[in-house]
Amino acid sequence: MDRHLAASDGVTYDLKCKCGLCPTSQEELYWYAEAKEVKRLHIQLKHQAGRGPCVIFILDTSASIRGQGFRELKNAFTSIIDESSKYPEIDENIAVIICGQRTKYQQYYSNDYSKIIHCIEEVECKGLSPLAAGMLLCLGATEDGGGYVKVLEKFFVMPRIVLISDGRPTKVGLVREEDDSPKYETDLAKDQLLRIGVRIGKNCPIFCVPVGANADVAYLEALSSTSKGGRVVQLHEVRQFGRYSKNLEIADVISHYFTSTKPVKKEMILPVLSMRMPHTCSNMEDGDIIAITDFLQQRDIFADPRQSLSYSHGNSDDEDYQELDSQMPPLGTRVKRGPSWKWQNQDAEGIGTVVGHLTGDGEECLRVEWDHGQTFKYRYGKEIYDVVVCDEPRILNSSDLIAVGCLVERGPDWKWANQDGGPGSIGSVYRVKADATIYVRWPNSVRGNYRFGYEGKFDVQICSPSTNEIKPDTNPAENHELPFDGATSASVTKSMPRLLREFDPSESTNGNNTQLTINAPHSKKSYLALPKRSWIWRNTEGCWVPYPDDVNDIINRNYERNPQSTVLISFDGQSVRVVMSKSKHINVTTKESSEISWRWTH
Repeated sequence: MDRHLAASDGVTYDLKCKCGLCPTSQEELYWYAEAKEVKRLHIQLKHQAGRGPCVIFILDTSASIRGQGFRELKNAFTSIIDESSKYPEIDENIAVIICGQRTKYQQYYSNDYSKIIHCIEEVECKGLSPLAAGMLLCLGATEDGGGYVKVLEKFFVMPRIVLISDGRPTKVGLVREEDDSPKYETDLAKDQLLRIGVRIGKNCPIFCVPVGANADVAYLEALSSTSKGGRVVQLHEVRQFGRYSKNLEIADVISHYFTSTKPVKKEMILPVLSMRMPHTCSNMEDGDIIAITDFLQQRDIFADPRQSLSYSHGNSDDEDYQELDSQMPPLGTRVKRGPSWKWQNQDAEGIGTVVGHLTGDGEECLRVEWDHGQTFKYRYGKEIYDVVVCDEPRILNSSDLIAVGCLVERGPDWKWANQDGGPGSIGSVYRVKADATIYVRWPNSVRGNYRFGYEGKFDVQICSPSTNEIKPDTNPAENHELPFDGATSASVTKSMPRLLREFDPSESTNGNNTQLTINAPHSKKSYLALPKRSWIWRNTEGCWVPYPDDVNDIINRNYERNPQSTVLISFDGQSVRVVMSKSKHINVTTKESSEISWRWTH
């Protein structure tokens, strides 16, 4: 007997392979091929899909869940979709697979939630339970472009699988006209599903919802535990589970308030939410707080799964942030894709920051952290330039107080003499740690770590948007020429970007200039003012100009009441209408409009 399987695309699989990744029968191979066809279709239909996290439902429509089981299945399915649809800004991307007499995609990826809810109205419960076939079909929605990883600020969200079933599978390839029955629910069938679950669960969490009077909950717990981050969801939890993506996004926003070395407790969440997202915490249920706590406790589950560089812990971690070659852009330099770029969309067509040098094996490389959070290495030198230096500002998201690529200067708690090169020196952030400290590279080539919220202290502060120059390096050897935008050359130390705060009308505050009590030992300050919005506008010469303090207060009061509001103000002999939803102000007399933005100040 031939111990090999030949797929239609020429790939040959070993029947006796123990890796767990290969099909072990012609029947499994058939579903592998079906998954590849589904992947191609999903790629073609991307214009119909949502932009949020991917979710694949596997619905058991076999005869074994007729009656009560199917009623519970429909209720669980519609409850999850209905709850998810309440947050259109999340824009979940949902697909549905049915497993029964027919096993197929009932709904390809879509964000049309009304259509998705009604897609199983005409489905009847018939046949066996080839759940392993349904799990194999998921490969068409999770791998090689069929699905995608949703990148948040800190978290990387893999497609998740939601199996609603009684947990009584039958073997793939078992063809019977009759309905499901216990005689077909063999250990071999259960092992087959577990094996396939292990493969998919390496990257994608598997959540199991038990339904029916005779659900095998223990088996569904075993199946979900094979995956990274999966679990069993009971029927009374399904509506709250429908807020999975919403709660995950909240956890992502506040994650920088919690270090990875200390346990996160439930009672810690609300105080942070009341400060950062007061409009959210007012409607939050206890189950949501527990979910957010769990996400923060298990944040390693949401680490970058496609990271091309490996990281270590302890002192060796600093080796990733070395500045080794004076002929390469120094740490903190802003870069974008260059003439030798061949890395598809790794940069999301955006800007990044140099965070390390790599040399050896005859190749010189830069470690670049892109503004979307991923870090990769790129060639730089010997006439090969994957990236080039650019003069683009680091635009902060509304959830961040600081990020890699920001420009900073001495702050209110500076105590490090002239380590920065002297008053007025401006450095660039090349590393942000979870313990509220940051690493800065100064123009004099000195690098160090500084407090940015640690124990309530701020050694540095973000520069004003009007800052447009960094002092040249005092060491001439460091003042080198670099390719700039692939065309011209400029000294990286002479033309660094200005920092602008992105205007986000969706963000709101608690309406007060809250004071946070700091119980730091030997501190001369009893209170630390939270950052305050300072509004700015761009004049006809392209320079950012701050509004007068009294005008700034008026704008803030209106913004805090309604981030989409407008307000009429007067200053410098002119009257303008500030339109916050469009980030501009309009001169009432001349009708000229100017761009507006804001930044954090202390």
